[in-house]
Amino acid sequence: MTLDGTSGLTTPGVVNTAGETIATTLAVTGASTLTGAVTASTTLAVTGVSTFAAGTALLPALTTTGDTNTGLWFPAADTVAASTGGTERMRIDTSGNLGVGTSSPTEKLDVVANASGSDGAIVVRTQFGAHYFGGVGNYPAFGWKNGGVFNAALGYDTNNGHHFTGPDSARRPAYLCRAWVNFNGTGTVAIRASGNVSSITDNGTGDYTVNFTTAMVDANYSAVGQGSNMGSDARYQFEYGVVRTTSAYRFATLNAAATFIDSTYASVAFFR
Repeated sequence: MTLDGTSGLTTPGVVNTAGETIATTLAVTGASTLTGAVTASTTLAVTGVSTFAAGTALLPALTTTGDTNTGLWFPAADTVAASTGGTERMRIDTSGNLGVGTSSPTEKLDVVANASGSDGAIVVRTQFGAHYFGGVGNYPAFGWKNGGVFNAALGYDTNNGHHFTGPDSARRPAYLCRAWVNFNGTGTVAIRASGNVSSITDNGTGDYTVNFTTAMVDANYSAVGQGSNMGSDARYQFEYGVVRTTSAYRFATLNAAATFIDSTYASVAFFR
């Protein structure tokens, strides 16, 4: 069947199998199944449902003249993919997972910009440079790169642990705070704010135990703290009573006369 330029032609249920040429306009008001090629030199208007062949990454179902290896195709039921240059670049699967650089996405956003991980799994480029996320091995988990050089990066590797990388590309160790707490140690102990601390045990005047929500990897952590009573007495803090554990740390606050005294503002942080 050849449609030779009837402007505004209405053709319900057109089935194209041979590769029709439409010189001006084809208007379809019903459903149409396109299994071959349709060339419309001006307009193809479809107001109903059109069904296309599934296509492949190399030959997408929806493409453009002169670039037939770039476009959209349908690799499986309830799945749509996009190809450029005959290679799949993006896919949305039946669960709504979005993959860029992967044909098997497992998350709502699953981006692999560099499969080797040499710069990062996700790269976001702006006018100020490139931001990298999710690096592996000796490369940053987060970083900012400009002109090919990391201006700042936070990463982890088995040799150096957590580290910061500066503009000079030198790695510097980064020791993260594993737990911290700020509490009122007078009367009924009350936590003002905290991180990875489940509770404070009041063992007596100026004697407290910090209980961790998630245990430390071992007991070789460092504790840093201070006590204050709104300026009326100096406060000194030290480990007290029992051997520290991975789940709790006991300490005391004293005044200048080395007498145990409750602290209005008691703070302690833990590093490992």
